[in-house]
Amino acid sequence: MMFPNGKTFRHPRQNPPTAGNPCTSAKKVKKAYCFFLLALSCSATQAQQISLNLQKASLPKAIAEIRKQTKFDFAYNNELLKKASPITVNIKNGTIQEMLSKMFADQPISYEIADGIIILKEKKTNKPNNQTPTQTPTKKENIQGRVVSENGTPLSGATIQVKGTNFITSSDSNGFFELPDQYENEIIIISYIGYTATETSSKNAKNITLYTNANRIDEVSVVASGYQSIPKERATGSFQSR
Repeated sequence: MMFPNGKTFRHPRQNPPTAGNPCTSAKKVKKAYCFFLLALSCSATQAQQISLNLQKASLPKAIAEIRKQTKFDFAYNNELLKKASPITVNIKNGTIQEMLSKMFADQPISYEIADGIIILKEKKTNKPNNQTPTQTPTKKENIQGRVVSENGTPLSGATIQVKGTNFITSSDSNGFFELPDQYENEIIIISYIGYTATETSSKNAKNITLYTNANRIDEVSVVASGYQSIPKERATGSFQSR
């Protein structure tokens, strides 16, 4: 009803005017309906029943059988199929999920279903958390040793040779010496002028004692001047024996 002043009277029971474009509302309804049909189609596809009985069959043959019985297709890399083991499966009136789970249970291949396509991918292997990390070999230390006299005096310049090899070293001013770790189980020969040479295991090189050689001392004479001690064979001129 319209009043003389141009204003419209609306009865309380009448519905209010609909806001918005009617075409826009129709598009929304159509879009929702399409999504519903797509979801329904996917659900129906995955609910398809399949029966399969294979004994040590190749994966390509199993894929071909599934394609025959269902509307599913496969996407994969040919190199991936070469890694698959022979397939043995026996299922009757099962779903595609049940079939795929049994097929790929012990295979290095995983699968994913998207829009009616079964996508095959290489299975990722996770390392167990309790796996022992690779240990770096412990670097061995060189062999340390020392040469002293029977009185505990360090012998500087003592010769240390690894028996049966050409390796030779000498002790420092404090009697210490060092051998490479590769000689840890070898026999070493320790010698020093005026002392009896000795042999011992490199494992016992920590503290080596050399003893005076009495016979060698008897060969040493004193030059008449009394200022120097030299072996007889090196002395010139006259000298006296003790």
